[in-house]
Amino acid sequence: MELFRRFYEATCFGETPLAPVLNWEPMPAQGHTVLTLCSWDRQQLLSKIAGSISLVPLNILSADIYTRGDNVALDVFRVSDLRGHAVTNEREMALVESTLRRALESEAFDLSALLEEARKKGRRPTVADLEFPSHVSIDNQADLYFTLIEIQTPDRIGLLHDLLQCFSRNEIDIALARISTESGAAIDTFYVTDRRSHAKLTGTQRLNALHNELHGAALRT
Repeated sequence: MELFRRFYEATCFGETPLAPVLNWEPMPAQGHTVLTLCSWDRQQLLSKIAGSISLVPLNILSADIYTRGDNVALDVFRVSDLRGHAVTNEREMALVESTLRRALESEAFDLSALLEEARKKGRRPTVADLEFPSHVSIDNQADLYFTLIEIQTPDRIGLLHDLLQCFSRNEIDIALARISTESGAAIDTFYVTDRRSHAKLTGTQRLNALHNELHGAALRT
């Protein structure tokens, strides 16, 4: 409730009414920090959040992503530093916030290029090293209103950003997402609809192309 109050105050009285409101809650005993973010929903919002977090770099351990009917997005990320500890460094928190602000304010700000540089500097074990096969499934039967997409793959810097960029390029809206990372493996679930029809994704050719694009993003090193 406090975060919503801050968000609406910023929207009504702040100098930057479209800027997201963030709250950091370190939980050292659990080995992570809870980052809660409230913002007006917009295209590529989630991919820019994920990219800003990964660029520091911080690990995204899990995420619960919701978009309300009034177009307000409430996202809860559990993040850790590269040592597996709660994020308590104020410089790292400030870097996430400033990067996200720049990414949202300027279309010319290229997060993908910055993440590619970060990947080269901090490359993690390859898919073969982890012996965890990548898997993508697209299911139109599991839910009455949404297409369910499940992705399992080895985690890496910028993975979630790249997956979310695939959805954006294919004009897909995410109504609900659950992100989880355990022992270096990412297990992500997305409930999605077509951006124009607001209905399930249809068409064999489109679904096959999306499957291949997501699988390619998952395998990228």
